[in-house]
Amino acid sequence: MLFDKEFIKKCAYDSDLRKIIYAVADMKEQEKEIFGKKMRLYFLDKSGVEDRKAMEFYEMLLKGDNAAKLKECIEGLRGG
Repeated sequence: MLFDKEFIKKCAYDSDLRKIIYAVADMKEQEKEIFGKKMRLYFLDKSGVEDRKAMEFYEMLLKGDNAAKLKECIEGLRGG
């Protein structure tokens, strides 16, 4: 997945987002599956716009190796 430069910048300089991205990037596949199930259960009864955006963000991170790729982009932007 290719990430928008503005998206990478926001992730790189927001410490909360960065923590989430790094945590997911460091998860093993089984951990991602468990986390994904918990995340979907949490958002099951949520209908707000912010909740939907957060859920989409987590789903994007959990798909394939997106979190690891985004982590690499962040580290590249921040100089390691």
